[in-house]
Amino acid sequence: MATDVMPNTEPSMTKLVGGIIDDTQRLLKQQVDLVKADISREIKDAKEAASSMALAGALLSVGGLLLAFMLVHLLDWAFPNLTLWPATGSSAACSPPRVESCSTLAGRNWTNSPRPANRRSRG
Repeated sequence: MATDVMPNTEPSMTKLVGGIIDDTQRLLKQQVDLVKADISREIKDAKEAASSMALAGALLSVGGLLLAFMLVHLLDWAFPNLTLWPATGSSAACSPPRVESCSTLAGRNWTNSPRPANRRSRG
């Protein structure tokens, strides 16, 4: 019949396009927030790694300094006729793997020799 009119319940095209644009804007905002959070987390992780590397470098420097002192006193022990200054120069000239080869070239095998009992004074 002519009086049966169905109401128009479908949204208009402009409302559909407007909803799509709103959804797209919300998704883009969420994506930007996610990227900002990721970048700030990466920066925080990089700061932690840099501070750990700085601490490791400081500890390595202290260890190297103590190793140098140990080499000086090892050469002083191995060669009792040397004072500390020549032992310091010798340890600077020979790197740690070459200490035994340097002492072998000097004609002394320090690995099996006991510490000499009498030492001259360093006064």
